[in-house]
Amino acid sequence: MTLTADQIFNQAIKAHQNNNLSEAEKLYREVLLLQPRNYGAHLNLGVVLQMKGKLDEAKINFNAAIKYNPKLIEAHMNLGGVNYKLNNLKKAEENYINATKLKPDYAQAYFNLGIINVANNRIDQAANNYEMAIKLNPKFAEAHNNLAFVYQKIKKFNESLLSFKKAIEIKPDYFQAYFNLGNLYYDLNKIEDALSCYEQSIKFNPNFAEAYFKIGISLNTINKLDEALVNYEKAIDLKSNYFEVYNNIGIIFQKKGKIQQAEENYNKAIKLNPYFTEAVFNLSRIKTFVNEDENLKQLQNIYLNKDLNDNNRIYLNFSLAKIYEDLKKFKNSFDHYVEGNSICKKVIGYNIKEDIDQFNQIKDTYPSIKKNSFNYEKTPNEITPIFIIGMPRSGTSLVEQIVSSHSEVSGAGELNFVRNFGDYLARGISEINNDTLLNFRNRYLDKLKHYSFGNSFIIDKMPLNFKYLGLLKIVFPEAKIIHTVRNAAATCWGNYQQLFANKEIIRFCYDLDDISSYFNLYKDLMIFWNNEFKDKIYNLNYDELTLNQEMETKNLIKYLGLNWDKKCLSPENNTRSVATASNSQVRHKVYKGSSQKWKNFQTLLNGKFDRLDDY
Repeated sequence: MTLTADQIFNQAIKAHQNNNLSEAEKLYREVLLLQPRNYGAHLNLGVVLQMKGKLDEAKINFNAAIKYNPKLIEAHMNLGGVNYKLNNLKKAEENYINATKLKPDYAQAYFNLGIINVANNRIDQAANNYEMAIKLNPKFAEAHNNLAFVYQKIKKFNESLLSFKKAIEIKPDYFQAYFNLGNLYYDLNKIEDALSCYEQSIKFNPNFAEAYFKIGISLNTINKLDEALVNYEKAIDLKSNYFEVYNNIGIIFQKKGKIQQAEENYNKAIKLNPYFTEAVFNLSRIKTFVNEDENLKQLQNIYLNKDLNDNNRIYLNFSLAKIYEDLKKFKNSFDHYVEGNSICKKVIGYNIKEDIDQFNQIKDTYPSIKKNSFNYEKTPNEITPIFIIGMPRSGTSLVEQIVSSHSEVSGAGELNFVRNFGDYLARGISEINNDTLLNFRNRYLDKLKHYSFGNSFIIDKMPLNFKYLGLLKIVFPEAKIIHTVRNAAATCWGNYQQLFANKEIIRFCYDLDDISSYFNLYKDLMIFWNNEFKDKIYNLNYDELTLNQEMETKNLIKYLGLNWDKKCLSPENNTRSVATASNSQVRHKVYKGSSQKWKNFQTLLNGKFDRLDDY
């Protein structure tokens, strides 16, 4: 018995519904042999081919469906999906626009247009698309989620927060929305809230490797390194080729001073993805290259790839610069430092005028801080902050390592608390009065308690806190201030060599002229503070410390009002985790001569640092 086209079509639909794609494909093709203009068969065959990954063939069939029925909305939508997957965003956009013309209240079409506009970085248009989708379908959880993502991108954080929460309200098991909300909280430095969201995401999707990864990142941020490692391992268990995780495991081992394990994990990341230049960069920081090994040859080949994005090219240039410096090929090294830094400056969009204005604001604000009759009562067991300040790369990490080796001292690393508040005061965002200052004091001391481990002295070694010394001496009169000073040229070159993790905080160091200008701003301000506070600031010369370690260390400990602890002479034995750019250097014994290394590049600098005077 010969079946009709309609009968075969019905069989094809049944096979399709049962996910028997090969049978469905065969039957739809049989229908089209009998009825070449059957737009329904073309549409469904296209869907089957799309599911099987045969995108070009799917595209042919969707176009045929539209040819024979131009008003077939499903064909326009599916064709848009195929074009999107083929990275033909312009055609995909046309397809979705056609769908909205045929059906002006089609929420899904507007949603898909939003995705296209995000891909094209047309953020405002994307927001309009998602808002329209929500207007047409207020219960469209995915549209609320994507709108929240767009709001986050344009820094409308409150709107983003509300939209993520709305998506979850509509769809309580929406694990991706929980994950995205966690990312928002993380970006807002609300780490505990972020962790809670990631855990909810895993609750609804236990195999969500990315959520375990982000939990690891969050725990690392609050220095819970062992817990972070546990979550990184869970992520790898779920996704064995997760190269980003191996890189982050390497970072933790590096913080812990376990350099061999760090190197092993960086190499695992690179093996999985040779183009993962962040891991390459991290490896270059802890490895001394003595010959032109395979790592260098591989990097040279990657460097020739014209399709690398700016971020990858930054990491790659700094990696090559470090390797060539190890190999004493200083001209090659210098050229890569120049290229990497110039891309960095372009990406962050820095202008030295930003810092000139800020330094002036800080000086202008200080009299208003000073005139406040600030009163406080120190409790018997209250902790005493130690602020280690100075230019980045001036030896602050080494000094923290030395002082935190003392049995009565804990190191908190580089905290942003002072910087954020001081900046708010300078810009007039926070009012200057006794209540505001007292609230800042109490909140800061409460934060420090998390790093005390039972000790009464806690170090905050954010170098840039030098800008806010006026605030610190008024609010924390009991605090100890250690200002590290290093050779000006060595300091400035050290900044130029260093790709800081917090590029949005340390913004001045990607241009030689900017660095020189910033150093002079720093020097001028520190002269101002020293005149203001006289002998209340301990100015420690880094080079003197390396030359006369015992004497300078004993003088420093005496200034802090602490009894002598001989462990301070062996900072390389301090097992605390170190998160700064110097975390590998501080694991070695104090050595002389590091401030002379910049001279390897002196002739290449063309006098850029000649106008610098030591502090």
